[in-house]
Order: sequence, then structure tokens, then C-alpha cells
Amino acid sequence: MSNVAVLLTSVTMVLGTLWYIWLVVRRKIQPVLTSWIIFGTTMAIGFWSYWNSPTHSLVGNIGNLTGVVSAISILIAVSVVQLCKKELGVRFNRFQVKCLAAALGILISWGMLRFVIGNEVAAAISNVFTQILMIIGYIALAERLWNAEENSESLFTWSAIFLAALFSLIPAIVKSDLLGILYGARAAITSAITVYLILRILVKKRNLQGASI
Repeated sequence: MSNVAVLLTSVTMVLGTLWYIWLVVRRKIQPVLTSWIIFGTTMAIGFWSYWNSPTHSLVGNIGNLTGVVSAISILIAVSVVQLCKKELGVRFNRFQVKCLAAALGILISWGMLRFVIGNEVAAAISNVFTQILMIIGYIALAERLWNAEENSESLFTWSAIFLAALFSLIPAIVKSDLLGILYGARAAITSAITVYLILRILVKKRNLQGASI
């Protein structure tokens, strides 16, 4: 059961990521580069801290592994496309600067705590704080989608992320991997909210078009 769930998680994330990159290359969507820098940074810290925790395993937190690969792949794709179009510009707003500062703070705290309570325990604590930071980071995306008139995200990709998060919970629960369960639950909730907000934009746009006929 766990092996099937791992396979489904991986395949779903790969399909969602490739589709998102295809949309970026075709200029069907134009995501904000700084948002993906935040996602990539927090995902990487999350996986690094998880891998240093006492109960780490590829199966137990397959969601985090596929998530960080996906985020970094999309970050590279967005950067390359914007660079080729001579549109590459990195401007962090105050909220994003605070998120990066918080990520740096987690790394510094981890480095200090490892000498007091041990690296594995310090890494587990850092992982929990990273998940909280990811939730805070999603607030910016949620706010942007809530106020948007046009959809700037991929419904298919975010639906794939949601399904992958659900699939990743299975091996995490089987292995009683608390950090894996935390990641899967967090990813499922935040991606589900993102899917809802995208659908909200699409439905609102369709209703406006219907009213104008």
C-alpha cells in the first residue's frame, strides 16, 4: 500500500510540475518569481531539517521530497523564461522579506540548538517551524488570488499538488512518521485552499461573461 502511494505521489507531482512548466514556457501563466523563491527556500529547509530528524525516510515523507524537487524545477523554469524574455526582476515586498528573514532565523536557531539538545531534536523542531512558515507564506498567495480578477495559476497543477499531498499521507501514517503527517496535512490544506481560490476566480469570470451577453 505504501509503495503504491509513493508511486502515485511521485507521478502526480511530476505531471503537475511538467504541466506548470509547459504553461510558463508557453506564456499561458506568468507566476511571480519571488513567490517561487520563497516556496523553494522553505521547501528546501523543510526537507533538509526533516532528513536530519530522528525518523527520516524517503517513504515516510515522500511529499516533502517531491515538493522540493517540484518547487525548485518551477523556480528554475520561471527564472530561465523571464531571463530569455529580458523580464527577470527580483523585487521582494516587505512580507516576503520577513518570510526570508524568518527562514534564516530558523536555520540560525537550528545551528544553535543542535549544540544544546542534539542535531536530530533541533532538526525536528526546525521542521515544525518551517511548516508554520510555509503556511504563512501561502497567505500571500491566497490574498493575491482572493483579490485577482484574472487567474494566474494552474488549476491542474494545484489539484495535482493536493492529490499528491493526500497520497503522501498514506506512507507517513503507516510509518507513524509525525513530521511526514504534518507535511502532508499542511500541504493538503494549503493546496486545497489554493484550488478553491482558483475555481472562485474562474467561476466569477464565467458569470461576468454570461451577464455581459
